[in-house]
Amino acid sequence: MILAYLDETGNTGMDLSDATGQPYHWVGALLVPQDVWHSSKAAVEKIHAFASAKGFVGADCELHGAEILHGLKNWRAVSLTDRLQIFEMCVSVMETHSLKLVSGGCNKKLLRERYSNPDHPHGIATWLCLERVARYAKAKNDLAVLVADECSADHKNLSRGALKSYRQFGAPFGPSIDLSCLLDTIHYMSSAESPHIQLCDIALFIRQRYDRKGDVRIRDLCHRCNRLYAVSSGVIPY
Repeated sequence: MILAYLDETGNTGMDLSDATGQPYHWVGALLVPQDVWHSSKAAVEKIHAFASAKGFVGADCELHGAEILHGLKNWRAVSLTDRLQIFEMCVSVMETHSLKLVSGGCNKKLLRERYSNPDHPHGIATWLCLERVARYAKAKNDLAVLVADECSADHKNLSRGALKSYRQFGAPFGPSIDLSCLLDTIHYMSSAESPHIQLCDIALFIRQRYDRKGDVRIRDLCHRCNRLYAVSSGVIPY
């Protein structure tokens, strides 16, 4: 069994007018084989303990890329050196436990330019990501359970609707693939209770931050994350 933990980055709903600031919306998944689920969870909990020892304020540590990098909220007392070390520790957990990444993206600028009544960027990115989860699971002759970060009812409906529609009618455009290895629906839980969703958040943030800002502090971490991708990312429109 593969546990696929989904998160998103770069979302603006249907407002495509800020495409120059955040030109892509991504939905990504961290793919966790069941035999390393416990050990990878324990490894992230050690990172939580490290953060608390270095100044994180709060009873329950949660890893969010933007908050960590910028020292926001409960991270204000943690030094930049230690915050960057936490990023490095997160990437190392993914590497040492052979966790993989997949993602699907929507080019919001092209979506706005080409379509008068476009689909929602989140729906597009979701079905592209689910295709890649399915391709990886089928290559491993395995099944996958989908777990996503808690979100608004509208986004839940978009994501679950994208999966349901794909199963019934196939891909909205382009060739379709068999999603039968994806079990049930998309399940939701708070990222505060899921170390693996937190890892997915970190990986997506590192990639988006480096792609948008060229932040040299995380350049090597971005390259290491890119090597974890099991299937090339898809972007629509292209």
